[in-house]
Amino acid sequence: MTVATRVPGIPRPPASVDPETRQYLEALAEAVEIRLGRRGDPRDRAVTLRELIDSGLAKDLKARPFDPNNWGSSNIGFTDASGLSNPSTPPSISGLSVVGAYSVINLSWGASYYGNHSQVEIWSHTSDTLGDATLAGITTGFTYSDPVGSGVTRYYWVRNVSTAGVYGPFNSGSGTAGTTATDVAHQLAVLGNAITSSQLASSLATPIALIPGIQTTANAAATSAQLSTEATTRANADSALSSTVSTLNSTVGGNTSAIQTEATTRANADSALSSSVSTLSSTVGGHTTSIQTNATSVNGLSGQYSVKIDSNGHVAGFGLSSTTTTAGPTSAFIVRADKFAVINPASTADGLGTTTPTAANIPFFISGGTTYIKAAAILDASITNAKIGALGADKITTGTLSANRIAASSLNVSKLDLVGTGSTINLQSAASGARMQIQGGVIRVYGSNGAIRVKLGNLA
Repeated sequence: MTVATRVPGIPRPPASVDPETRQYLEALAEAVEIRLGRRGDPRDRAVTLRELIDSGLAKDLKARPFDPNNWGSSNIGFTDASGLSNPSTPPSISGLSVVGAYSVINLSWGASYYGNHSQVEIWSHTSDTLGDATLAGITTGFTYSDPVGSGVTRYYWVRNVSTAGVYGPFNSGSGTAGTTATDVAHQLAVLGNAITSSQLASSLATPIALIPGIQTTANAAATSAQLSTEATTRANADSALSSTVSTLNSTVGGNTSAIQTEATTRANADSALSSSVSTLSSTVGGHTTSIQTNATSVNGLSGQYSVKIDSNGHVAGFGLSSTTTTAGPTSAFIVRADKFAVINPASTADGLGTTTPTAANIPFFISGGTTYIKAAAILDASITNAKIGALGADKITTGTLSANRIAASSLNVSKLDLVGTGSTINLQSAASGARMQIQGGVIRVYGSNGAIRVKLGNLA
């Protein structure tokens, strides 16, 4: 194969030329670049002899180098092309299907029926631009798996190639897109870090401080009840502040209960804040449980509402937040709990005028870091590792399928690798009668009466 001649670029006309000459040179350069395919519609590009030879439509010139001033028969025309096989153009491929799996994109298409089929080329690109696509792979079958990694989108085009080296048209000028699933482990790490580092998550994890003035030591003789209210207002030319703190508490011996409500508003030339905190607390026998509700609004741009329970240092709760940034509004709802469940209100009546939920009315719950789902309808799922008791599917596309047993009415694959020992490999066209059987290292062909007609392989 000869090396293609490098075609140099066409420089702009010199600045010193007159306007008429410049116009002529620019028009000439444009015409040449259109024929070279550097401008305009690619279909207007001139076809070179090299392309004709590479496509199998022609062979080399009789004389090399070709002399255009010598019109003798010795150098005019092409060499004998009688050895070329069928030079007809292969048909276009139809029915291209592109399906993204976990880390591979699986392609399949309909069979093309022509006599001298050689292979199918698969071209791809990150965008829907055929002119920038590159050859992704070649196959002789009707399927192809492209290992592109997780979270990747590719556009694909396919075309037939004949044994004569003739290329058929691409299946379409527009690419068919496929996207692989996102790496679940990586995404969980990213989302988890974003959640755990948020101010809302930190607030839910913070223990509830004891209400000031509440007795924390056991005193069997002490009995008291208190009510205190503190109000503050302040205003000047630059800012204004209003706040109230109300506390109720009761104590009998070492048992105490208290309620504290705090409300604050603050405004100045640059900011505005409203917050409300309500805390309920009880202590018996040295054990304390507190419940706190917190609502905050800042500058009209962010807000947070949370409810949490602190039982002897074990903090649980839920919170809702919303924040507006230059990138747009974001929001979060976080639950901090050992167990989380949703109960369907369509529960079973208990005969007492109320209803009692049953396990059948819990569609899903979370316990110990595991999510349990009673039933699910999922349009698109990414699963890193699956343990499946029963599987029913119209179509399964995967780069690698490992199974102890596969029962199917038909298998359509471009490549099948079977590795076994002894009689672990057993393939036969029929259960009885005329059939072909591959078992272990032996191939047997049976007639209609069940007698062996052909036997190949290990005959020991």
